[in-house]
Amino acid sequence: MVQVSITASHFSRRWDWQTLKSRNGGSLLNTGSHFIDLSLQWLGVETLPNVLCRMDSVNSFGDAEDYCKIILSSPGKLFDIEISNCNAYAGPTYLIQGKHGSLKGNNSGLEWKYFKPEEAPHHELELAPLSNAGGMPIYCREELTPEAGNREKARLIPLLPPLSITCCMTR
Repeated sequence: MVQVSITASHFSRRWDWQTLKSRNGGSLLNTGSHFIDLSLQWLGVETLPNVLCRMDSVNSFGDAEDYCKIILSSPGKLFDIEISNCNAYAGPTYLIQGKHGSLKGNNSGLEWKYFKPEEAPHHELELAPLSNAGGMPIYCREELTPEAGNREKARLIPLLPPLSITCCMTR
């Protein structure tokens, strides 16, 4: 697993009690606590993660944050959690990037793409600079043709294709 991103983004404003610090409001307590719990379950209990958090009050009428970015990391694991009321281009709720593919999804379902390493062309590491016939530098790279799948109304379950992800669970 390279990175797990969990996002609850909207382009909205609020003006209720949940926007007030004095009422224990704000994105971190209202929504973030659930995503942090899920991330800690996936991270495991071996070590406490490093935590980076940035919060801001942007669109809501109260004084509590309506934008919250949390990064949880431990060796070999990275979780990016974002709760935002100022994102007009929200993506999927879950995006998991693995060594051999990715998975994205929300409450409507999941989609994944991956490649099978044993079916990919074999290459050796190239140490010398590469150039084309005209002497211009070129990059040695290939586009991978992914296998794909989806499941409507699915939840993150352990029945996923081999994405090198070993931490998915149901809840």
